[in-house]
Amino acid sequence: MDFRDSSDIATCGCCRHKFEPFICTTNFAFPLSAMGAIKISPDYNWFRSTVPLKKIIVDDDDTKVWSLYDAGPRSVRCPIIFLPPVSGTADVFFHQVLALTAWGYRVIALQYPVYWDLLEFCDGFRKLLDDLHLDKVSISAESSVKECLASYKA
Repeated sequence: MDFRDSSDIATCGCCRHKFEPFICTTNFAFPLSAMGAIKISPDYNWFRSTVPLKKIIVDDDDTKVWSLYDAGPRSVRCPIIFLPPVSGTADVFFHQVLALTAWGYRVIALQYPVYWDLLEFCDGFRKLLDDLHLDKVSISAESSVKECLASYKA
């Protein structure tokens, strides 16, 4: 299934690379052969060569490493944060990162460490936001992650 409109061409906000935007509001489970095709696609390779993967430790436990792709203008203090499904990685949002940064948004795609408790996860997430000096964020998350975060009351 192809959700792209071939007439839509976007330009990366950082380096002016031309690419086809692909914005999807749901997460899809691609078969292994499709994932292999994605990893060799020009857009994915462009993403991986232009947006560095950062690793940040915010907890006392240095085995809890947050991995993230942070793209777009750093002056934007209210970025869009993408949280993958529990078994997903930050790079599943590469199309969204490329498209939204081309339109001037700051986008952060996260991969979170293993937390065994919702309160511990929320505490780590709060520390990460503090470390990134973010005042407010817009969160886009897979449904089970969204439900988990919605059940947390600070």
